[in-house]
Amino acid sequence: MSKEKLGIKSLLIALLATFVCFIPVLDNDFVNWDDHLYVLRNWMVKDISISQCIEVFKTPQVVGAYYPLTIISLGIDYALGNGSPLPFHITNLTLHLLSVMLVFWLIKLLTKRVEAAFICALLFGIHPMHVEPVAWISSRKDVLYGFFFLLALVTHVYYITKGKKLFFYVLTFICFLLSLLSKGVAVVLPIVLLLMDYLCHRNDYWKIVLEKVPLFILSVGVGLFAVQSQQQGDAMLDLSQYPIYHTFFIANYNFLWYLVTFFFPYKLAAFHPYPFLNVSDIQWYFYASIIPVIILLVLFYKYGRKSRPFVFGIGFFLVSIAPVLKILPFGVGIVSERYTYISYLGLFYLLVIAFLKIRDGEWKVPHWVRSITFMSGILWLAIFGVMSYVRADVWQNGETLWTDVTKKYPNNYFAYNSLGDYWQLQGEYEKSLEPLNRSIALNPNYSVSYNHRGKAYQNLGEFQLAFYDFNKAIELDNTYHKAYLGRAIMYVNLDNDTLNAWKDINRALTLEPNYSLGYLNRAVIYEMKGMYDKAEEDYTMAINLEPDNARNYRYRGLLYYNQGHLQEAMKDYNRALYYNPEYGNVYFLRSWIYRDRNKDDLAKQDALKARELGFPVDDEYIENLND
Repeated sequence: MSKEKLGIKSLLIALLATFVCFIPVLDNDFVNWDDHLYVLRNWMVKDISISQCIEVFKTPQVVGAYYPLTIISLGIDYALGNGSPLPFHITNLTLHLLSVMLVFWLIKLLTKRVEAAFICALLFGIHPMHVEPVAWISSRKDVLYGFFFLLALVTHVYYITKGKKLFFYVLTFICFLLSLLSKGVAVVLPIVLLLMDYLCHRNDYWKIVLEKVPLFILSVGVGLFAVQSQQQGDAMLDLSQYPIYHTFFIANYNFLWYLVTFFFPYKLAAFHPYPFLNVSDIQWYFYASIIPVIILLVLFYKYGRKSRPFVFGIGFFLVSIAPVLKILPFGVGIVSERYTYISYLGLFYLLVIAFLKIRDGEWKVPHWVRSITFMSGILWLAIFGVMSYVRADVWQNGETLWTDVTKKYPNNYFAYNSLGDYWQLQGEYEKSLEPLNRSIALNPNYSVSYNHRGKAYQNLGEFQLAFYDFNKAIELDNTYHKAYLGRAIMYVNLDNDTLNAWKDINRALTLEPNYSLGYLNRAVIYEMKGMYDKAEEDYTMAINLEPDNARNYRYRGLLYYNQGHLQEAMKDYNRALYYNPEYGNVYFLRSWIYRDRNKDDLAKQDALKARELGFPVDDEYIENLND
């Protein structure tokens, strides 16, 4: 068999194995782990257009970061599937499969060996740590930046080895830019390219440095902008209570964790919490982590620094993983599996080099050691495949996701709070109480859990208990705007105290001027007081902030109807049904307008539709329409 045919067959096997291991993701739903922020409540995603794409590039940060290309790709998926999760999962999986192809291509260029490219591509494709960026819709930025990052590596190899150097240089620059616009962590690419130059024995040092200057300028500029976006979006964890040296030991621990899970991916979960809440709780092993790191550095210096492949592989891993070691405290978890998506490629490459040296006899090992090594490798890959298949199914929905986290970390309050939040999103308020109570018991100072439990009590009609929880949430965090709104609603429900409710809503809007729900509720109070112009202003403001929320149109439409503005009310009801065709209450309200216009047939049609959708419609109302 020719090398070309062998390469094609090997690549197809790697792609097929990857597809089989990840096929459960195609049946998965959205999860309540940033999917609502990135997709379901993101106006930039839900109404994509050319003008909107320009606006996306002009917006400094979305959910604590700047990645306009990712947002646009999500918007295209939303338009294709009308909000269905399937197109998002198809795109994520497709990008992953394309990246598998690029890994195969890259390693084949670097080693000239098909078997090396196959092993590396297969490892990249089915490694369990790579499930999270593929199965999680909100991790689109990882698979998208990873694709362009790998493509830039491939084009740089051609820049080094082929003619038309300017053409391939420009291609590398464009791929780097696209990668940066997908996720800021791509800033490390210029350093990785320097490592690749070293691997490929480039010796024209001044030329190497000069050609990297534009890339480094772009890298530094985007890197500073990314940090600023994280700070503006409150995406950086507050570690001010910890001495600066603690972040050093946390980084050491994280480095070892990523290294160990490369070989033995254990206790995998969507969320890995910090194992301490206070400085006094930091465990001894964080400090002890410096010992194996020092040993590894000594071994690297003594045995590996003269081996170009070894320097490249280790350097690739170190450079790629460094930005996420929590030296800067991004995110709320201590480690994240998706951060290994590109960085593990350096370790895959090292394994491939070891495989080649053993197979070619460069490393003299007994025959039985070689046999055991190869058999263990096959078993290792098989276990990885099964693990990835199982992990992909864990991301099915919020219940499976957070239940899995609570099993891995049974004493983590955040996981139980997130599970309670999932049940609330499903309208299962009674069911949400158990995990929320557990979350509060584990961390009595977490204001979010009190707010969520307050919402549960509110919807269950336990207004006094809800009032207590909203009060407690504000006591713990007096900048928590959602808790002020919750307490405002309780003021009205308990004592019809619109004055204190109005004050709380104003406080919420001061803290968060773009809080659509705050304007909506303040409009209700204005309407109760007969201040209809003010109510209309606030309803309109809520619509401007959430133009795709059917609820906002329903409220303003009812205001118009009560004022006798039937035409304006009809427009709002039609708009509400455009965004939510199963909004039974709005069908019933629209039937009133048809009735008032003596269009009883249409009124009856809407009333029956409302009843079909579960909205209670009195029989007498329908009978009167028949008369």
